[in-house]
Amino acid sequence: MYRLDGTDDFNGLKLLMASLMTMNDQEITIIEVMSSVNDAAGHTAALKNILGK
Repeated sequence: MYRLDGTDDFNGLKLLMASLMTMNDQEITIIEVMSSVNDAAGHTAALKNILGK
């Protein structure tokens, strides 16, 4: 799995972003998680839930 974390500004709304990607011979799966910077705990919880941690 590959993971890229970053921040962005979308029409004045500051975002936390995480891109998760896995691939094999047949498929590529990409999951994008975007959250307000005001909800860093929720962003972390969502990623932990997706990753099974």
